[in-house]
Amino acid sequence: MTTVRHVIVDGHEVIDGGVQELDLRAKRVLLDWHSIGHVALSESYSKEPRRRDVSYDYFHVNAIDVDKDGNLLVSARNTHTVYKIDRRSGRILWRLGGKRSDFALGPRARFAWQHDARRLPNGLIRIFDNGAAPRWYPQSRVIYLHLDFQTKRARLVRIVVHRPPLISINQGNAQALPRGHLLVGWGHEPYVTEYDRYGRVLLDLRFAGVLNSYRAFRYQWVGRPTGRPSTAIYRGRLYASWNGATQIAYWQLLAGPTIGAMRPVRTVSRRGFETSVPAPRHAWIAVRALDSRGRTLGASRPLARH
Repeated sequence: MTTVRHVIVDGHEVIDGGVQELDLRAKRVLLDWHSIGHVALSESYSKEPRRRDVSYDYFHVNAIDVDKDGNLLVSARNTHTVYKIDRRSGRILWRLGGKRSDFALGPRARFAWQHDARRLPNGLIRIFDNGAAPRWYPQSRVIYLHLDFQTKRARLVRIVVHRPPLISINQGNAQALPRGHLLVGWGHEPYVTEYDRYGRVLLDLRFAGVLNSYRAFRYQWVGRPTGRPSTAIYRGRLYASWNGATQIAYWQLLAGPTIGAMRPVRTVSRRGFETSVPAPRHAWIAVRALDSRGRTLGASRPLARH
């Protein structure tokens, strides 16, 4: 987990970026690492505030990953650096990027204000390169870097970008999906894009309104609302919906002269968020939500037809 604390350095209040590893069962702190003492303020690209009453966020941890050898990869946005940290001693083993990089970065491999640095199973490091702000590059991108530990060089292997270009001044991530697909959350820009293994766009959604997302993920998800399905009758038609339910395949209509005498009269396929059908000519009407196997998921309250 990441931590922050405010410390005084040379008479100025500085935000110290921290990393903790906790043993929740034993209630023990296994690692309590702080950037102050390991990373100098001079490594930062963030401008020091002119006002003394404003804290200087010089480091800004935004991602932690466990590397293949069990040590940690820590991304610090404001130093433009990914740090390899010894999990036991807290010693910095190497730096990637920034002012003190242990690797020479090849063409287009330099990144800035980055998020979500991850080691991949094939050994590459994937980074969401914001490139802003202030702006360093024409657009934000996801980059894949190959590290050569003999030559101490970092080589750009792959770039993923959005069309039209997006410049995300903060936040953002990438998620590997099955079949070589990649999901990218564009952070401050309200977009989420899925690419196939060849880089073709399969999904490009935009959030409505003014909204941004720190990270975006795609998973199989099942919605099971705690309430009942909703029904309404308007101009002779019955409307059925159940906000949040993801397993509905069919709506079964129940009708009868009394609540106790209601029986199934029709089953229709679910059509979108709200399904509309002609209302049965009975005094009482209700619906059941059915899954693809015809199993009942939930039932509405009986509705009197006036």
